[in-house]
Amino acid sequence: KRKNSITMKNNLILIAILATIGLSSCANWMPFTTAIEEQYDLTADERSQLQLKNNKKIVLQNQNDTLEKEIKNGELVVLKDSKESEVIIPEKTFGVMTEPSNSGSLTKVSFSKDEECFLRFLPDPNNGGKYVLALTYPKNGTPFLKYCSEDDNESKFTVSEGKGAYLLFSMRQLKKMEKKSKKEKGRKI
Repeated sequence: KRKNSITMKNNLILIAILATIGLSSCANWMPFTTAIEEQYDLTADERSQLQLKNNKKIVLQNQNDTLEKEIKNGELVVLKDSKESEVIIPEKTFGVMTEPSNSGSLTKVSFSKDEECFLRFLPDPNNGGKYVLALTYPKNGTPFLKYCSEDDNESKFTVSEGKGAYLLFSMRQLKKMEKKSKKEKGRKI
């Protein structure tokens, strides 16, 4: 009885391992590119239904400093108020296109439950057409992007980790094959 119990436990462990391997092999995450969009003629609506992931960790940082001044007892008193914000999007975080644009152009992807918080991705022709994280490069300053609000400096973030991050999507290819077999009996005169 004990031997059957051990054998049954081993079989259950083996089944669990095989099921895990089988399930993990179903998802094939690959870079989302303009070539994929063109090859499968994906519409904006179809692209908005794709489950996406980021290929690496993205860390956004924002620092806002304000200066307040006043003259007190003949002295200039300056108060520097500093606020820091950090947004961390771990590697392979699920995201969706919130406003899919035309194929091959800037697209908004949200990794947050708040639809107002999104990142922009743009196809990079020098990187195989992958949709990479889009930054704004001012003439005299640090590259930045807008996250959440579009209106103020609180929405300007620098990317301390994850420059060059790109989008991944899952694709499964199925083949449908029909085979007909017929056994001929021959023909006589």
